[in-house]
Amino acid sequence: MHEVLIILSVHRERDQFRAENLIDVLNAVRPDALFLEHSPAEYERFNGLEKKVSELYIATNQVPVIPCGKPFPEKEMLESYQKYQRLSHALETYSSEDYRAAFDNNVQRESLEGFSYLHSNEYGQAQKWLHEEEERIVVSADRPEIYQIFQWWSELQRNRELFIRDSIEKIVLENGYERVVLFIGSEHRNSFLSVTKDSVYSEIKWSCYKC
Repeated sequence: MHEVLIILSVHRERDQFRAENLIDVLNAVRPDALFLEHSPAEYERFNGLEKKVSELYIATNQVPVIPCGKPFPEKEMLESYQKYQRLSHALETYSSEDYRAAFDNNVQRESLEGFSYLHSNEYGQAQKWLHEEEERIVVSADRPEIYQIFQWWSELQRNRELFIRDSIEKIVLENGYERVVLFIGSEHRNSFLSVTKDSVYSEIKWSCYKC
């Protein structure tokens, strides 16, 4: 049996999100390899939390660090960012008081509780509600172009997650790794766990880290 442990993260150190917290997790887990959601090109120019943790860990542990994200051309990345900004603006414009209150509460709990909140069932439930509410918001806005962007963004994320899942499974099986870690942004929690359930490899166990 091969195990892939998903560790939810944020891309920049802030509040309770510190490299030393994740180092403690890695020291306890002792993975054979570290995977990151970034593409190889993104990893080269990335200076965020996951890269810092990886570099600190491999300074005393000889394990490979493998960026496994799907590469995108620079132009396509810029266009994606612009579309996402339009979607974010629409959500701010048409959101309800309930949504804004839930969103703010989620952000506050992240800041105060850090990784323990990201890996809780409560976080998964909050994320599920926010995503469903966002879809209701873009539908009720009655702006087809915004809903198309919402659908495009959801499909883009799913394709990225499938690519990451398939890449990791291929590498794990080829190298015989017994236990590996994937660092992935916390916003992928529910959707990524969903794609792992569709894996065809019964000999690979996917699970989310529990604090």
